[in-house]
Amino acid sequence: MSAGPRRRLAWALVGPFALLATGCLQYHSTIHVNRDGTGTVEQELIFGHMLVSMLGSEFMPTDEQQLAQDAEKMGRGVRLIDVEPITDERGQGHRATYAFDDVNQLNINQNPSANVPQPDSGEAVVENVRFELRRGSPAVLTVWLPVPDEDDFGARGGGGDGAAASGQAPEGEMLELARQLYAEMSMSMAIEVDGRILSSTATHVDGSRVTVMELDFARVVDDEEQFMELISSNPNTVAATTAALADMDGIRVELQPSIEIRF
Repeated sequence: MSAGPRRRLAWALVGPFALLATGCLQYHSTIHVNRDGTGTVEQELIFGHMLVSMLGSEFMPTDEQQLAQDAEKMGRGVRLIDVEPITDERGQGHRATYAFDDVNQLNINQNPSANVPQPDSGEAVVENVRFELRRGSPAVLTVWLPVPDEDDFGARGGGGDGAAASGQAPEGEMLELARQLYAEMSMSMAIEVDGRILSSTATHVDGSRVTVMELDFARVVDDEEQFMELISSNPNTVAATTAALADMDGIRVELQPSIEIRF
């Protein structure tokens, strides 16, 4: 198939199927929090080779000026301190590091849609993770996570024709393209604290690190039943996606609306 038809087919798919429109990439975020409330956010955003070749240069990494502007959306006092371009076997992208002075002012959008050009009918989705630190010995960090509702399933900006609008999974060539795009996807978010975690209500704790989500969609594609369930439910937020995949082997997600970390 030539580039033109492949591009039209790709937009036909990622337009109505919201998760692909907002997340057909590799997005990894780690928030480092010190006991005094300062810290850094490291975000890695990589566009897979297939996606870039199909959808063109608009899917190339955001430039440094835009990344600096993105810092303002993360809260007062957040600033960009480093950008490292990435070109490897996974694709092309960047690793951006931000610094903050007060974690209580921090808002991290766990949905990478703001970093991805949207189809005409689409819009970036905001799913902010919020933080509250009580300084002391020990320090207590509370993390507030987005919670999905019924509206978070189904095509965002629906009303069009096709499988997504009717709640049915794509078929044929559209289904095969969905498999290939999902196979390139992965998302993760973790919180690392300075020092030993004394106790936590989080589900996934390893040393000084708490995993909020760890989604490897290649695993989902390999599970035919799970993959078809995901495609049919068509979650349009990351929170809805984590809820849909929570019971799958090899997927780690936090389903509680808030967690507490004492360190």
